[in-house]
Amino acid sequence: MREICEYSYPSIGINDAVEYITLIVKKHGGKISLRGLERRSLGEGWLNSIISSLKDYELIEGKGVFSATDIVQTIVLLPIEERN
Repeated sequence: MREICEYSYPSIGINDAVEYITLIVKKHGGKISLRGLERRSLGEGWLNSIISSLKDYELIEGKGVFSATDIVQTIVLLPIEERN
């Protein structure tokens, strides 16, 4: 997690986080192992940033095997016009 003054924020942007979580939901049924993420990331350093950021945005939970949270159903599966 990065910091500006005393405020911290995720290392990847929300758009990138949504792309990762969409992939996890649509191609992996909402769950993915650490090994599965390793195959999709840009290297070990980035993998830790991706996992931390997805957790900071509360898009995944777990250790070793990560599961999409309930909010992901709204973000990924509901059409935009039905989100209100």
